[in-house]
Amino acid sequence: MRRRIAIALMGVAAWIAGCGYHVAGRSDALPKSIHVIAVPALENKTTVYRIEQRLTAATVHEFLAKTPYRIVSDPANSDAVPCPTRRTAMPCSGGKC
Repeated sequence: MRRRIAIALMGVAAWIAGCGYHVAGRSDALPKSIHVIAVPALENKTTVYRIEQRLTAATVHEFLAKTPYRIVSDPANSDAVPCPTRRTAMPCSGGKC
């Protein structure tokens, strides 16, 4: 069980790194016009029970703890949306994930 969680967390780390997320103060990767970021619920395409809920909560926690952005769940009320589902660790290209 712990191995699955560790693998899932490494996948999330690769997903976050692939989408241009950086800890506040370390990079200006996002445009200055972004103030509100939507973090929709992730999709679970694994057999791990409720992992999408844990990863969504962890993503929201990291944004709140380490960035100045306001976080919402509805993409219609935001300036940006990170890639909600990833199957590979490939970086986003042209805003598409």
